[in-house]
Formats: sequence, C-alpha cells, structure tokens
Amino acid sequence: RYQMCVDMDGSGILPTGPSGVVVYVSGVSRIFPSYVTDDGEQQVVLECGEEMPCRASRARLVRDSCSSNTSDATEWRSISAGVNGSILNVLTDALVAGAHYVLCTEMEA
Repeated sequence: RYQMCVDMDGSGILPTGPSGVVVYVSGVSRIFPSYVTDDGEQQVVLECGEEMPCRASRARLVRDSCSSNTSDATEWRSISAGVNGSILNVLTDALVAGAHYVLCTEMEA
C-alpha cells in the first residue's frame, strides 16, 4: 500500500505533500475463476508473473474496499503455494449472491 504525493506548484516553493489517495500494488496477474458461487467451498487460484512470483499470506473478500475495516468480510479457509502464485480456498455460503466483492491480499515478501 502506497500513498500518492503531489507537488501542487511544480518547481515552485511549496513542498511535495500527501494527496490523500492510497494506491494498492499487487503482483497478481490473473485470478481463476473470476467469480465465486455461494454454494459452499470454492478454490481460487492467484497467478503472478514468472519474474515476480507471489504468495499470499492472508486474503479476504470484502464488499467495500481493502482499506475499510468492515465486518462484512470472508476470510480464506486455507492458502497454499502454487507454481507462480497461491491457491485459496474459501467458504462461500455466507456471501451475498449478485454482490460485488473485492479480493484483498497480504503478500509474503
């Protein structure tokens, strides 16, 4: 997670300062499948580039945004290492059908 800074007057006398915008960077290049169903447990595979393999240490689905501390989140039941990414298992029966969820991850260094 990075905070974007802005130089409001270019080469003027004002210093660079925080914009209030937070940027999330992920090495994930593909998620398969791109949806989950609400009928039990489902496996989701996160793939990353070969140059930058990634391993999720924590993941959750939220209906809001990754920066919010909402109680409306589903933690992954298990996370295991894949070839170029992570394999996630989640219980999906508590998810709301038709709702949009955001995948939030914490990656190992």
